[in-house]
Amino acid sequence: MFKIVDNFLNRTTMYRLVLYYVAMLWIVAVIFSFFGLLPYEPAGLVFSGLFLIAVCLAVNKIFAYVF
Repeated sequence: MFKIVDNFLNRTTMYRLVLYYVAMLWIVAVIFSFFGLLPYEPAGLVFSGLFLIAVCLAVNKIFAYVF
């Protein structure tokens, strides 16, 4: 069991691991808000997440072009 976890962590960078964790938290928040456990609308969480992803991709493209 630990060998599987060790192999996964050895092949995954810290930044990608944090990305997976934040994505998991976002998905859990959307699910909880869908069932009414959070006071936020699920559509608002989805829209906010997709908007942030689009902004990050656009800024990345701009900086890649500039530098």
